Amino acid sequence: FGDNALADTYEYLPEALASGEYAMAVANLTNPQVVGDAFPDVSADTFGFFVMPLADNQNLNINPAGPTKFIYSGSEHIAEAQQYFDFLTRTENLQYLIDNDPNTPTLPFDGLTFNLLPGQQEFLDSFPPEKRGTVYQTAVDYVNPQWMDIGQDLTAMFIGDIEPSEVLVRIDERRAQQAQTAKDPDWSE
Repeated sequence: FGDNALADTYEYLPEALASGEYAMAVANLTNPQVVGDAFPDVSADTFGFFVMPLADNQNLNINPAGPTKFIYSGSEHIAEAQQYFDFLTRTENLQYLIDNDPNTPTLPFDGLTFNLLPGQQEFLDSFPPEKRGTVYQTAVDYVNPQWMDIGQDLTAMFIGDIEPSEVLVRIDERRAQQAQTAKDPDWSE
């Protein structure tokens, strides 16, 4: 936001929050741990939390995911890659990641102890199940594959090259094209 909105980069966010240059940011819930890790004189528990300004600020959007790795199906080393994946997903290795990476205080696996701050857990607990939902790009078919295109459209809108209605038209056009390519039987024109 502001005069340099398109030039400001995400990697500067911890510094801007730690210095007080930014009062708030749209970021992951666990961003305070990243700030506290990078700037030890700033306590991660000094930050508060609010929902993203979507759905009249009434719903908590959650993306049920974690760090992801892939094996190329044409690889000559699939068995070795699978062994590596098995190593990474051992409970003790997942717990090590949670305990030592401020970007990963939780993972969607059983048997782990999460490193959420008390304020983060209170924030999450303040939303009953009926007020929790999956993020847009995960919950709506044919949106995630065009996420970068949507970002370009939003940028064009912010600088005045296109109208907000055109952003929606483009999203719908790309969704229809992807559904057609996928031969989606549940998609109608």
